[in-house]
Amino acid sequence: MKASEEVQGNTELMESAMVNYKKQEGISTSSVTIQRSSANFLAYKAKRDGDNRDTCLAKMLLVEMKNDVVNLPDFDAVVERRSISGCVSKTIRLPETIMNWAKEHAALEMKSLSAYIDEVLQAGMKEMQQELGK
Repeated sequence: MKASEEVQGNTELMESAMVNYKKQEGISTSSVTIQRSSANFLAYKAKRDGDNRDTCLAKMLLVEMKNDVVNLPDFDAVVERRSISGCVSKTIRLPETIMNWAKEHAALEMKSLSAYIDEVLQAGMKEMQQELGK
């Protein structure tokens, strides 16, 4: 694949995350509990990219959809309640296809949607920290 084709593919991928959130058709809403640092990172990244938070999260999940790597679940992991201190509850609104994919992907990894979203945001935060640290 040529670099220009890859850029065009990424542009189309990102534009598919841009939806009109004022129209309720095709939008799914869910409440997630994520770490405060994840919520702060999402706010920062959205402001930096010039998007709203839902669009920013949709773009991050589209990248995950493109990669589509399923991690094997850890059957020995202790089940953790997401209502621990340092976590905040957020309502997310995503296109139905992205929301359904995220729920299915989280289920395949035996995680809650909250844990999966939090993991994606934490990975994005670490990646940005490494980029800025160079």
